Amino acid sequence: MRALQITKPWRVPVHRQQAWPADSVADSRGVRQPPNDLHPVDGQPPLPDLLEVPVPDAMRDFLVAWTPEQLATRADEAIDVLAEATGYGPAMREGSRRQLVEHLTMPGFRAVAILGPLADIVGFGYGYLCRPGQRWRDWAAGAMPVVADRRRWLDDACTVTELQVRPACQGRGLGEAMLRGMLSSAGTRTAVLSTAETAEARSRAWRLYRRMGFRDVRRGLRCPGDPRAFAILGRDLP
Repeated sequence: MRALQITKPWRVPVHRQQAWPADSVADSRGVRQPPNDLHPVDGQPPLPDLLEVPVPDAMRDFLVAWTPEQLATRADEAIDVLAEATGYGPAMREGSRRQLVEHLTMPGFRAVAILGPLADIVGFGYGYLCRPGQRWRDWAAGAMPVVADRRRWLDDACTVTELQVRPACQGRGLGEAMLRGMLSSAGTRTAVLSTAETAEARSRAWRLYRRMGFRDVRRGLRCPGDPRAFAILGRDLP
C-alpha cells in the first residue's frame, strides 16, 4: 500500500519495536534494535523503517510503531495519558484500561506512540480491523440503516479507536503525526472513528479529523452508558 501523500514530507525514524530476538541490543532510550542481519520473528507483521508524516521541525520526540505486546507492557502509562487528556476519573480510567486490554487481541491491531527524550509516552493511538461481532463495529452498523452505507464504510475498514496526547504537548502536530502513521499502514479501503459531538471550531480533535479528510457518516448518535452525543466519521484510504 502506498504511503499517504502529504504536503510537507518530513521523514521521521520509526524505531521498530517489534518482537526481535533476545540477542538484539537496546539503545540509550531502551528501544530494542535488531542486528543488521536479523528480521522480525515469525508472525510479526512488517513495519516500515520510515513513516512519511508531518512532524514539527527539530522535534525531540520519537514516533514509534508498536505491536500489541509492546503496548501491553506499557498499558498503565498509556492509560495515564488518556486519563490526563480526557479528564477521566478512577472509574472511567479503569474502564478504559479494560477496554484497551480487550482491544489488544483484535485482528489487525496496530499502535503508534510518541515517546519523549526519556522514552516516556507523550501520546499514543491505536486501531484494528473492523469485523462483525465487535462491540464498536456492531454499534456503528446499527447506526447505519442503509445496507449500502454499512458496506461502504465497514466492510473493508480499520478503526481509529484511540488518539491521545498529553494536554501540555497538544497543539504541536503530534496527534496528526500519529494519525498519519496509523493510516499509512492500515491496508484497508476506509478508516472510521467515533468522537463526541462538540463545536468543531473549538475542538482540536475535530479540526484534526477534518484536516485529515474525515467526513460525516452519522451524527447525533447515542452510545450505551454515555450521556453524550457521538458522531461517526470516515474517510477513504489510498
